[in-house]
Amino acid sequence: MEQTIQVLGNGYQLFSKFDMKSGFWQIPIEEEDRHKTAFITPEGLYEWNVLAQG
Repeated sequence: MEQTIQVLGNGYQLFSKFDMKSGFWQIPIEEEDRHKTAFITPEGLYEWNVLAQG
């Protein structure tokens, strides 16, 4: 990992990282796009706030 950071980090001003074990659960969906993920259950209408797995 250190070697990768050294190669990628050289000359760059921004570096981000994600915990890929839970990667999808960390990426938010824009408020105006959440309706596209909606689904209905007997308990009501639900929308995702973050990317779903799969």
